[in-house]
Amino acid sequence: MTFTAAGEKRVTVCTVVHAIANKPNSRIVLVCADHKEDYVALKLCKVSGSVIWHDQNPALILPNDKLVMPSFNSDGTYLIVYINAKISVINAQTGAIHTCIPLDKIVPTAVSVSCDPESIAITTASKIQNTDVNCGIYKYRIRHDNTTHTLHYIVCLGQYHARLGHIANGRRLWVSGPDIRLFTVYGFGAIGYDVFEMTQVCFFAFGPLWTHRQFWQSSIKIGVEEYHVIQVGPRGGAVTHIFTFTGEGQQKAEFAGGRAVVTFLEDRVVMLNEKHVLHSYLPSETAPVVASLNGNDLPSLLSIKGMAVGENQVVLIRDDGYFLVYRRDF
Repeated sequence: MTFTAAGEKRVTVCTVVHAIANKPNSRIVLVCADHKEDYVALKLCKVSGSVIWHDQNPALILPNDKLVMPSFNSDGTYLIVYINAKISVINAQTGAIHTCIPLDKIVPTAVSVSCDPESIAITTASKIQNTDVNCGIYKYRIRHDNTTHTLHYIVCLGQYHARLGHIANGRRLWVSGPDIRLFTVYGFGAIGYDVFEMTQVCFFAFGPLWTHRQFWQSSIKIGVEEYHVIQVGPRGGAVTHIFTFTGEGQQKAEFAGGRAVVTFLEDRVVMLNEKHVLHSYLPSETAPVVASLNGNDLPSLLSIKGMAVGENQVVLIRDDGYFLVYRRDF
């Protein structure tokens, strides 16, 4: 199978630092740095390149390890961001703001939203109460404009590389990260929680401990079985590792390769390597489905900050703000 170059479109005048696609691969959120000041800008885009929502924070300069990465909920219909001291939940289809919650006492390190999308989860690097422990789950309610908002959140003290998984049916939450203090023996791990019962329901563990930059997670389904997928790599991204776990925390598969750009689909993981070859992995399979990109002047993988994969096309997001479209040859 091959994909040939079909066109390109410039969608931003900022330098793209990260690009994250939602599950249907119909929306992409860009984390950008302004050319003049390098301040952070967030842009929600269609795969055609049109921007349907944006915000910026001139006080936050890139590169910044304390940047809170935006994330989509599990079905990709809502986007949650933390910028300018507030959490915003955005309808990914229309760009309309569903919920906006100012936070004056809490500084998140990661954010997540449920499918409904009424439940919000965060991690934070500082104590909110004197009784807070390194890892615990709490309920916190705040009032804004006569409305009470409930945050289900886990406290991970000192951890700026944590990632939050989706809140399944408003109940199941899982957090992962590389903090030795949090995960004891292992360099990386993930913990699943029941946010109503305040109890741990599963634990994933894997290693080794790396000084890293890339760290992402998602959930995918094969039939009725749900898998948790974690992508992790060392600083510079020279190696990409994909770990897959069952919902009970049993490791199902592990894939490792060189530098790659990764995106998560509904039922699989897709990786683009430096040779412009696409590897599509199913959690239940040991060998990937392989495709390739064809065309003149194929972009360097180092310039690609994200990817969206549809049934008939592949869209690459370059760091200079261009969307490169490759259509499938039948």
